[in-house]
Amino acid sequence: MSQEDSMNFPPLPFVENADEVAGVAPTPPGPPISEQEDFPSFPTLIFEEEAEKVAEVVPTTPPRPPISEQEKIDRLILLIGTEHAHIGKGLTLMWGYPECEEYLQKLIHGGYDTTRELKVRAGFNPVVFAALMDLAEIHKVVKR
Repeated sequence: MSQEDSMNFPPLPFVENADEVAGVAPTPPGPPISEQEDFPSFPTLIFEEEAEKVAEVVPTTPPRPPISEQEKIDRLILLIGTEHAHIGKGLTLMWGYPECEEYLQKLIHGGYDTTRELKVRAGFNPVVFAALMDLAEIHKVVKR
């Protein structure tokens, strides 16, 4: 038998009542199953009104009060001081003076404290580096 012959199937006979042929009980007349009362349905979706009610019940964290510029400066210097105590002290003493901006620029561009005798370029971790950048930007504004 060739492959072409095996692909030609005899036509299927038309059956008027397929349930009887398959041995299945005929479908009773009436509304579809999904419209019957005892049929479980999908849960309803939450609409906007219901979502607002839920939002009122769910506690949210209150927004943080804004911090002052000086408090932000103090926090940044403290953050730097936890990793590099001598740099934190230097920034505290020089803050507001022109020398502070120069010191910050040397720290940022040099990657180390230029005031110490031992100048080992190790760099700063990203958090300290970001704090130095923030302080340098704030100092430019404060100085003007």
